[in-house]
Amino acid sequence: QLLSEQKSASRRTPTQTSNDSNVSGQDDFDQQKIAQSARIAILSQQVQDYNRRPRKHFDAPSTAAHRYATYIDQWRQTIEATGTKHYPRDAGKTVYGKVQATITIASNGALLDLSINKPSNQAVLNQAVRRITQLSAPFPPFPPDMARQIDQIVITRTWHFVNGTLDTRQP
Repeated sequence: QLLSEQKSASRRTPTQTSNDSNVSGQDDFDQQKIAQSARIAILSQQVQDYNRRPRKHFDAPSTAAHRYATYIDQWRQTIEATGTKHYPRDAGKTVYGKVQATITIASNGALLDLSINKPSNQAVLNQAVRRITQLSAPFPPFPPDMARQIDQIVITRTWHFVNGTLDTRQP
């Protein structure tokens, strides 16, 4: 609305001005328009910044099936298969434990971020989560209907390293 008012005001023909120095100008009116233009510029920049942000979906535990459940299950199967194949060992011994991690995936399947929320007291398991994720990436691109709705998906899971296999569960 502010932009349309500004555009319509700029299209109006300027009023005839007089060179009479005894006539006061329209300083108050001009100052209001300058302040309004500054507010419009700030709001416009904020809207543009907001629109450039990626649309994210945060996966959370739920009792009902979610529309992205198929993609998340495919991701889980990939991670668990890779994790079981590359199960971590420390000095030849099988290690056990759990790590909670959050992974951000772009719509093209690229791994954008991995953060360990609750690390294990065994560094080898924390490193294994990073290694398994990197070996599994890139992930499949989002299906078209999913890609139309979100730009990134953020998945938080607890990784259970037990009996030579990896199991990922919701925290």
